[in-house]
Amino acid sequence: MVEKLRYAYFPGCSSKSSSIEYHISTKNVAEALGIELIELVEANCCGTHAIEDYNEKVWLSLNARNLSLAEKLGLDMVTICSSCFLNTKKANKMIRESSEAKEEANEILSKVGKAYNGKVEVKHILEVFVKDYGLSNLREKVKRELEIRVAPYYGCQILRPPEITNFDNPEHPETFEKLIEALNCEVASFPEKIDCCGAPLTLIDQKLHHEMVKKILNGAKKVKADCIATLCPLCHYALDSNQLVLNFEPKIPVLHVTQLVGLAIGLSKEKLALEKNLVQPTSIILSTSLNPGE
Repeated sequence: MVEKLRYAYFPGCSSKSSSIEYHISTKNVAEALGIELIELVEANCCGTHAIEDYNEKVWLSLNARNLSLAEKLGLDMVTICSSCFLNTKKANKMIRESSEAKEEANEILSKVGKAYNGKVEVKHILEVFVKDYGLSNLREKVKRELEIRVAPYYGCQILRPPEITNFDNPEHPETFEKLIEALNCEVASFPEKIDCCGAPLTLIDQKLHHEMVKKILNGAKKVKADCIATLCPLCHYALDSNQLVLNFEPKIPVLHVTQLVGLAIGLSKEKLALEKNLVQPTSIILSTSLNPGE
């Protein structure tokens, strides 16, 4: 019996727009597992490194505001975006360790009637599945034998810098692999799993971005992966959409981690919003014997 898990849910910007299927599948998977996600509907953008580079004080305050919303609920925060995860954890660490940073953030927050005291832990949904919910409990929920080789793609921001993310070994992570094995899937590990996809370069150096994406896709292709599973909406969009842009063949379906979990625990295609993936996971759907109404 799993103890009731409750979190303040911060989906981020991309998961409510270009990767809406990630948000939809997260909510439905959480409900199926009995995990309560209370969405922070008043949350703002984390600002990413772009705002941090432009004005650190503004960036710190943006993240402190989101953390204050979770703190008011008395809950830890969970996010499904690696960039939000890194930025929020970094701001949280700064506020907890520096009285100056805390005072600076709260000075701005006071103008909108808020304050943050550093009581919130920041987690990624993968941590919730593996560490909080637990792999043994997750195994008990598996209803479908997927019989697929899954290439786990971490990307960079969930792992690095390790002194901030404190997530896994940044060079040899294993958390995602453990989840995939718990779902009775085969792990198709590949060296490029920790490479950056270059998503921030999309509007700066598209050629370099495409080269970075191709390297990752070719790495997954080399290990004969049936699909790639991702942890970040930006990484997913880069690996999914660019297969069409680059005419990459044969195409490799790219699933959000929550879509993969959802398939394994028996959720329908509709509840996982699989129709919104650009590279349709047709082969995976066929291998699971999913009926149109499932």
